Amino acid sequence: MDLAQAVRQKRLKAGTACTNCRRKKLRCTGTPNCVRCVTHKLDCINVARLFVRSSNVDQQLHKLLKS
Repeated sequence: MDLAQAVRQKRLKAGTACTNCRRKKLRCTGTPNCVRCVTHKLDCINVARLFVRSSNVDQQLHKLLKS
């Protein structure tokens, strides 16, 4: 792989970070037992987070107010 290909390649990111990595604002591998938690002998806890787009929130709020 030459330098141009390396620059064009996207960095892999975890979909969701575990609670320990999120609290310390560190990069998480996203696996059930992330590398950082295993090396520091911590409980690796992944909590599903729901992100809602603002337009959907506005529409839902408008529907609730009409009811």
